[in-house]
Amino acid sequence: MMWVAMAGPLSNIILAVIAGIVFRMMIAINPVMSPLMISLVDVLQYTILINLVLAVFNMIPIPPLDGSRLLAFLLPDQARFSYMRLEPYGLLIIMCLAFFDVLSIVLYATVPPLMKIILGI
Repeated sequence: MMWVAMAGPLSNIILAVIAGIVFRMMIAINPVMSPLMISLVDVLQYTILINLVLAVFNMIPIPPLDGSRLLAFLLPDQARFSYMRLEPYGLLIIMCLAFFDVLSIVLYATVPPLMKIILGI
């Protein structure tokens, strides 16, 4: 279960890194860009942003997100069973966190630094 849970966020991170490599190559090869190249650079930046947001969001340890599967793998049996009983309430917990802007705090704290690393800024 842990490997399956890691597949989603890991694939998002891999896609973001690939888009970052293409972005860096485009900037290095042609620093003066045509309007078409500027549009392509924008698409690459949005690709990186979307994939990082998805990866970070999925790693939040609230059932049924992937982060909860990883945390459950690390917990002892008794704690795992107690923790996984939260799963029916997971969507409600996520909605409450979004309503009170906790999710945006988490995303703003993690995504911009990761994006700077990938873009090489």
